[in-house]
Amino acid sequence: MGYRRLVQECVRLGANYGAFDVNELLRGEKTISRHVTSFADICREQIKELLSNLLKEHSVTICPDYWTDSYKKISYLGVSVIIVDDEYHYKLFDICCKPFEYERKTAEYTLNQPASPLWTFHAGPSICSSL
Repeated sequence: MGYRRLVQECVRLGANYGAFDVNELLRGEKTISRHVTSFADICREQIKELLSNLLKEHSVTICPDYWTDSYKKISYLGVSVIIVDDEYHYKLFDICCKPFEYERKTAEYTLNQPASPLWTFHAGPSICSSL
């Protein structure tokens, strides 16, 4: 049944939009990986803009989460941003999860290090100045 539905959908698309190149429909792995990278960059820019505005208004919650992998004994830092927009929609963004090399898990180490995930979104200096 799946193949028949696929062929039927292709016939329907051809009838609606005319002839099209099947290579435009079936993308290769390089095309997909470029698309994922491009899409991720677009999403990062949108999140940067959103965070920038929210940081100016002091209306964002940033939640660091530290833990240590019991098997490999590696410490990790996860960073989530939580907002409620002007239409009262709750939104949560997981900014990152990466190894955390510093022994002290304090706000100073988390926010002021250039390798901090918050610097990726240009949020580090803004947050630090408001503490």
